[in-house]
Amino acid sequence: MRMRTQVAIIGEFQDGKSTLVNSLMRACVAQTGYGRRTTSTVSSHDLPGSDCSLLDTPGFNHSQADNDHACAGTEQADAFLLMIGRKALSPSVIDYVQKIIVSPSGFKRPLIPIINDYGSSIGIAAESIAGLRDAGIHPILFGEDMPCIDARICGKESATDDYTDGDAKLAYLLGIAPHSNPSPMTRICAMAKTIQQLIRTWNHV
Repeated sequence: MRMRTQVAIIGEFQDGKSTLVNSLMRACVAQTGYGRRTTSTVSSHDLPGSDCSLLDTPGFNHSQADNDHACAGTEQADAFLLMIGRKALSPSVIDYVQKIIVSPSGFKRPLIPIINDYGSSIGIAAESIAGLRDAGIHPILFGEDMPCIDARICGKESATDDYTDGDAKLAYLLGIAPHSNPSPMTRICAMAKTIQQLIRTWNHV
């Protein structure tokens, strides 16, 4: 039996993580709300038609206690989707991203950025990616591209090509039917694990 790939959705407070979970699940499985914190614990959702499970996480903000709380419960994650909203990632959030993607065994796990609300966030996303790279985090991009979605209309009819294209990229990445399994995300995670095993071997030679 194939083990499901655990994909944690992380990002700042109110950047659309739970809404994206609901959109991809095609069901209201995660509580959402505007202008208030709604996710307080990590919850897991098996994504229909794929071999991935989504981990919905609390959002980062400017409180260290809250950010530590957002990190808790993601030890089992194989990879991360980083939601980037309408403001650039702050240095403190980048610090926590740097912390959260390191596995309990000390290796950096794959990080894939997602732009939420393409129209107002494309420049902000570029600034955020530059900040991540400056901190030694190298997100997986598709060429120099990344999925661009509007979480609130993901999976629905949209008049904006950038949104529908982003939805398709995300569906392909996560292996949602009718895409074949294993999903691209599973292959990325398997590749990362193989590299980690090689590094461990080299370190013991």
